[in-house]
Amino acid sequence: MYLLISLLHRESQLVAVYTRQVPEGNVRRYQRATYRRIQRRLFAEWEKFAAGETTAKMLLEVCSKIFGPPGH
Repeated sequence: MYLLISLLHRESQLVAVYTRQVPEGNVRRYQRATYRRIQRRLFAEWEKFAAGETTAKMLLEVCSKIFGPPGH
């Protein structure tokens, strides 16, 4: 939970920067390989949920494994 909050806080700090850069056309999103991998996994799980292949509980369990502490 702490990691998720930390990541959300970091992202919220970037919003102000992006807001200033959008009108100038200077926005380039930088994502590290780790974040790209996490995002791919989240979108894949969301697609399964949207298609009715998994339940909300299963989706939340996967999310907790992705963002939870290592080894749990």
